[in-house]
Amino acid sequence: MLINSSLKLFVLFFFIAFGTGTNHCTANKSQESGGGGGGAKMEPSAILVIKGDRIELFNIKGNPYSSSFDRLIGLVPDLVSKLKSDEQ
Repeated sequence: MLINSSLKLFVLFFFIAFGTGTNHCTANKSQESGGGGGGAKMEPSAILVIKGDRIELFNIKGNPYSSSFDRLIGLVPDLVSKLKSDEQ
């Protein structure tokens, strides 16, 4: 995902995983059962900020005690303050 904000470019990196599974069971010839399922997971992993000649990478994965979304929200104030100080 790309976000362009007044000559700054933000590139968001995501970890995406897909999985499927099936099962088939035959208790006897008259009773058969089966099932299946699937899932997907998408979580943000890093933000790349490009402004002019400056490139910064902010890793938002790594702390196993909080979710990636919590870390992403926690980075917003630092990102905003860095961008505001760069503009001045």
